[in-house]
Amino acid sequence: MGLGGPELIIILIAIIPAICLYFLPAIIGRHKSNATNIFLVNLFLGWTFVGWVVALIWALSSTNPPIVYYNNTNTAKPIDKTGELFKFKELLDAGAITQEEFDKEKGRILNG
Repeated sequence: MGLGGPELIIILIAIIPAICLYFLPAIIGRHKSNATNIFLVNLFLGWTFVGWVVALIWALSSTNPPIVYYNNTNTAKPIDKTGELFKFKELLDAGAITQEEFDKEKGRILNG
């Protein structure tokens, strides 16, 4: 006795989902840059559970490196306290500022 029409349809209905499940990693990874490699691993090693899982993880993994944003809020140049103090000392010695103004600026530079 051969296979008739109804038996063949039942076999096809049972085999097609199994084939789709077998090639699930290749289907998921079809738009990746290494889709051919995923397909070949799935085709030749997919019959082992480990090969199928490796192909599935490869298909699900990200191919783009993560984007890292650095938030550097301190973009101002660090203050050279010594240079600032020498500048105001020169102004004091030249008579451009008073001793009171010098002391005020010195306190601002050293405290802040």
